[in-house]
Amino acid sequence: MDAVFHCGDIVAPFALRWFKQLRCKNIFGIFGNNDGEKAGIKKLAGANGWIFGDQPLKVEFGGRTVVVVHEPEGIEAVLADAKVDVILWGHLHKTSFENRNGKVIVNPGEGGGWVYGKSTVAVLDLETLRAEFHELHDGGPQILRA
Repeated sequence: MDAVFHCGDIVAPFALRWFKQLRCKNIFGIFGNNDGEKAGIKKLAGANGWIFGDQPLKVEFGGRTVVVVHEPEGIEAVLADAKVDVILWGHLHKTSFENRNGKVIVNPGEGGGWVYGKSTVAVLDLETLRAEFHELHDGGPQILRA
């Protein structure tokens, strides 16, 4: 795994404890509308070398320009940027994949599974710009759709 991007609604620093189990050094995230303890989240993220902050977050990674926003309204502003390849967003907590104006737009769903009862992540291949959505279970991920 090359990078993990979190699209907001981390809620509190305790939620980041699971990130320590990931075999990934490149972890990026933004704040969503449900994040209350931003200072604590930033402090814990920074102590682990992770980047967490306000949206939009623009990252050059894997030869692509990735922008992370939380609300869908943020997508429209980013679409005008010709250099952007990928837009990641959260807010609605439901998986979605779209190709609009040559840009891939992905909502990975919700990692915690607290809103809809389904913990999901998206795995995006930055070379092909194809995504797979996985449901997380105690026994490991299950592919939802490719």
